[in-house]
Amino acid sequence: MYESELAARYVHAVVSEIAAWREVEEPSDVDTIYLGGGTPSLLTPAQIEQILTAVRSRFKVVEGAEVTMEMNPGDGGSSVASKREKLREFRRCGINRASFGAQTFDNRELKQLGRTHSSSDIYSTFNHLREAGFENINFDLIAGLPNQTMGSWKRNLNEALKLRPEHLSLYLLDVHEGTPLADQIKRGLR
Repeated sequence: MYESELAARYVHAVVSEIAAWREVEEPSDVDTIYLGGGTPSLLTPAQIEQILTAVRSRFKVVEGAEVTMEMNPGDGGSSVASKREKLREFRRCGINRASFGAQTFDNRELKQLGRTHSSSDIYSTFNHLREAGFENINFDLIAGLPNQTMGSWKRNLNEALKLRPEHLSLYLLDVHEGTPLADQIKRGLR
């Protein structure tokens, strides 16, 4: 569950950590910035801008640097209009590459993984990103899901390729403790 006060404290901690590097090391050239490790797109555009401003004030960010943010399909707001506007704001902040965890286009497989998005969310997120001006989009797919067949894997790849993202990240399933899938496996349901 998203907590705005916790998010604000987190952003403050990240900005403070970036500033602390001034005392540790001389500024160096940076050609890639990657905001990941969770779902940074749950932060507000103003919070993302705070982080990027801190990075730019501490490091020499080169012209044309790749600035990526991870997100989940469907993130961004309660309405289509607010999702689109939030993505436009992220783009204005300097995010020029989006990476999102599609995982699979099969709704049954998404449900098994405990994901809250559907395949239609993948398509709409991709389209919203394009409309917001993103020209560099990646999404993740997972192979080796329980009950996944070669046919469903091929369908996933075909659906991904139809969208023509600039990059696809393909992963083998890695079950993490505390996830819905790990709990199902423990109970013998998968």
